[in-house]
Amino acid sequence: MWVVDSGFPYDAKEGSNALLGGAKIMSFNQTTGEHIRTYVIPEQHLSHQMNSNDVRFNNTLGTNGYAFITDASTNSSILGVNLDDGSVIRRLFNTSVVRADDHYVGSYDGYLVYCWNKTEIGYCTTAADGIALASGNFYWGVLSSRRFYYISQEVMIDAILSDDEVLAAVQNSGQCATEQAGFTADSKGRVYILASEQNAIYYVDTQQSEVDTTVNGVPAGGSGPVLAERYAVKTLVRNGMIQPADSAAILDGWLYLCTDQLQLSPDRQYNNVDNRKGPFRSFRVWIGEDRGPAV
Repeated sequence: MWVVDSGFPYDAKEGSNALLGGAKIMSFNQTTGEHIRTYVIPEQHLSHQMNSNDVRFNNTLGTNGYAFITDASTNSSILGVNLDDGSVIRRLFNTSVVRADDHYVGSYDGYLVYCWNKTEIGYCTTAADGIALASGNFYWGVLSSRRFYYISQEVMIDAILSDDEVLAAVQNSGQCATEQAGFTADSKGRVYILASEQNAIYYVDTQQSEVDTTVNGVPAGGSGPVLAERYAVKTLVRNGMIQPADSAAILDGWLYLCTDQLQLSPDRQYNNVDNRKGPFRSFRVWIGEDRGPAV
C-alpha cells in the first residue's frame, strides 16, 4: 500500500512551501501494516508551493520501478521518483500543459463554481491532478480545465532530455467536456476519467484493438495505439450519487471510486460556507471480468 503526503500542515500559511521531510511517498505492507520505505521529495523540488496530489506506480520501469506524482499547485509540474535510489526529477514545470486555464469557471450540480475569499470573487487554479499509467504512457488531466494529455513514461524519466524536448513530446488528447478530479486505467489500455462536472465516469480506449467504432475513417479493431487525434471519449456511467468521483482503482473486474464534495467546500462557496454533508460514499462499477488494473 502506498501513501502520498503533500507535506502541508493543516494550518500552513498561504504562499508557503511544503515542509522538507513532510512531502513524501511511503510504502507499507498491507497485510501486517509494517512500514517498508519512505521517499522524501528533495527541497529543490518544493519551490512555488509544489503540492503532491496523486501518485501512480510502474514497478517495471528502470531498475526497481518509478512513481509519478502530479503537482496541483498553480505553477504545477510532474514528478518522477526513482524507487531504487530515491532520486526525483521534476518535469513540465509551469508549462501550459499542466497549468489551469486563466479565469476558469467550472460547474457542479448545475451551479457555477468560483474560488471565493468571503464575498470577493476569484478563480480556481488547481492544475495537474488526476493521473493514470497505461500502454507505456503517462496520462494526466488539468483540474481547472477540460483538457487532458499523455506522454511516454520513458521520456518523462530520461534525464538526458531537456525540458523543451519533454514538452515537445506531450500529446494533446483534446477536450473531455469536464473537470477531471482523477484518472485510472485498466489492463486493456482503457483510461477512465472521473468527470467532476457531469457526476459521471468517462473513458477513452487507447489501444485500437479495443475500439468498437469507426473514427476518422479508421475502422473498429486492429492493433497498435490509437493516435491522440482519434481519441473519442465515451460515458461509462452517470449517476447523481457520484458527487463527484475523486480517486479510483480497479480490482477483479470492478472499478472502485470515492467521492469528495470538493466543490461544496468553503473555498468554493460564497462567503466560504461549508456546504459539504456526509456521509462521503464510495462506490463500485462493474467493467468486466477480463479487465484488471493497468500493467
